[in-house]
Amino acid sequence: MKPVLSRARRRGFALVVTLSLMIMLTVIAVGLLSLSAVTLRSSSQGDALAIARANARVALMLAIGELQKQAGPDQRVSAAASLIGMPQNPNWTGVWRADQDDSQPVWLVSGEKPDPAVALTGVSSVSLLAASPNKPDSPELRVPLVQITRPKSEGGFGWWVGDEGVKARVDLAKPRNAPSDNRPRLLLSQSSLEPGLLALGSGFEQLGPDTKLDKKTLISMRTLDFASSNDDLHRSHFDDLTSGGYGLPVNIAQGRLKTDLSILFDRSQQNKTFSTDYLGARGNNGLPTQTYTVSSPEKFYLSDTIRTRVAGGTGPNWGILWNYARQWRNLSGQQMPLILSSPVVSTDPRTHDWLPYKAAGTGATFNQDTQHTNSPVTPVISHLQIGFRLQTRPTGQPDRYQLQMQIKPVVGIWNPYNVPIAANKYIFDWGIFPWLRYGSGMSTGGQVLLPPDTDAGGSTAAVVEVWMRDQWKLVESAAIKGRTRFTMETDPVDLQPGEFRLFSVSASTDMSSRNRLRPAWNEEGAYVTDLIKANGNPAILTGTLPDGSPRYIWIGDMFLDDVQKAAADAWGPSTRARFPDVLMDNSTHGFLTFKANNDNGSITRCGDIWNTGTGNPSVPERILSGATTGTFTKKAKY
Repeated sequence: MKPVLSRARRRGFALVVTLSLMIMLTVIAVGLLSLSAVTLRSSSQGDALAIARANARVALMLAIGELQKQAGPDQRVSAAASLIGMPQNPNWTGVWRADQDDSQPVWLVSGEKPDPAVALTGVSSVSLLAASPNKPDSPELRVPLVQITRPKSEGGFGWWVGDEGVKARVDLAKPRNAPSDNRPRLLLSQSSLEPGLLALGSGFEQLGPDTKLDKKTLISMRTLDFASSNDDLHRSHFDDLTSGGYGLPVNIAQGRLKTDLSILFDRSQQNKTFSTDYLGARGNNGLPTQTYTVSSPEKFYLSDTIRTRVAGGTGPNWGILWNYARQWRNLSGQQMPLILSSPVVSTDPRTHDWLPYKAAGTGATFNQDTQHTNSPVTPVISHLQIGFRLQTRPTGQPDRYQLQMQIKPVVGIWNPYNVPIAANKYIFDWGIFPWLRYGSGMSTGGQVLLPPDTDAGGSTAAVVEVWMRDQWKLVESAAIKGRTRFTMETDPVDLQPGEFRLFSVSASTDMSSRNRLRPAWNEEGAYVTDLIKANGNPAILTGTLPDGSPRYIWIGDMFLDDVQKAAADAWGPSTRARFPDVLMDNSTHGFLTFKANNDNGSITRCGDIWNTGTGNPSVPERILSGATTGTFTKKAKY
């Protein structure tokens, strides 16, 4: 029997194949559509990125162009806005023209007319650097936004130019080895020093001068974060530090590069002609003060107006800077000797119109100084006061007492240098001339009644005048009455770096031609001098009146300087008449000369200690009673 094949089993195969092909085509179509969408989105992002890059390139070109335009010429000065008090945008950089007196700054930021005084907010500005969260006072860097509205080019940009030259460099390190010859030693002396980053606090422990970190690897501020324990240093110290700031020695006044004169002061150039060519003088290599052989005064002295007053020249000169640059040669045993001005100056400033070096070489009295040509190393007067009080002492005769004045000076000197100053004796010549008047009599109703009082010389006066010019023991010239001063001196003392010392009088002692100051304080310490009346007789008081009642002393008026009394004398021209050779209209109101060792030169000279000017001057602590005759109150009027 022959088998029969059934055709029904083959039905539907074509349908299955068709459906499978349709599904496959659908998947391909969806994949192609998705790929197309991704491609379109990538194309749009690429276009936006290209536009952003183009905008950034435009901003960079504008920034470079504006920088070259505004700061390119030599006669330009740049500074941050914080320097002129702009807290809104303190990190903007401004450029001023040095060749214009009324120059206004041009700000190196985007925008048509940027104003650092305006705080920027909102969509009209863009933030280029956010404030550091670890430094609350760090400012945000924000600049005006420049919008772009052209077809197919949208968006905006902002730019800012920072001044790296005002920042401290983090990539500088001290040399590992000292140079072996002059040339590298000279180059090293002119290079920047390690800035001392440890002083900035936490986060800079690995950046000290003695760490093993190779600071040449700090190629950017971002690398600073990796080298420290603080990953925010690049932001918190963005306005303070840089990894590569440079500058040029530009003469902004005349518009060219400066001449580097540092090599002129180097010891290796002692016998070369450079110093003569540039400075007009040759150094003689002396210690502790270098002297000079001046061949061209017009070069060596810096002011033609002052130089021509004296044959051979005087006034500010290159020698001062020259000596300062070579001051290190005087350091011996970790101490610096006292170095006075050379040539020595010794004039006391006794007149209002006294100017140093004004009459140098002319032989004029009290004006014979010549401008020094070195850089002195001396202490500085940092405290100066003097007090007065009256007392009496028994004369050895019954009921008779000598009126005395106590003078209590307090002087403070300070070493401002970072090396000790060797031991020296210091001398103070003080021209201070108080005037006072007093009287004595009976007390009535809280007042002092002053009858005529007869002194030992037979003269009578209700009021006695006393000029302290008559009291000082040191008289410069017997022919010039009243031109006196008193002198104080210390024992030899050394001064450590930054040390401040006070000197005063430790015990009551009679005033002499040389009065000793001690580095101590005592309430009772003072220089004491007997007061002398205007007629030359001692100021003697009796303890009782002729009727046996107690005698009261009245101190009426007192001026710390009798020149002031002469300028505003309510009691007649007695002061001018007494000292006609001294008290001219331009006399100083007290002067002080600070000297060293054996009066061999001045350290500091002060004139018009109490006040300056003309007319009716006023001195601190002037005491006026307001009375001239008759009854006087015990309490003076201030």
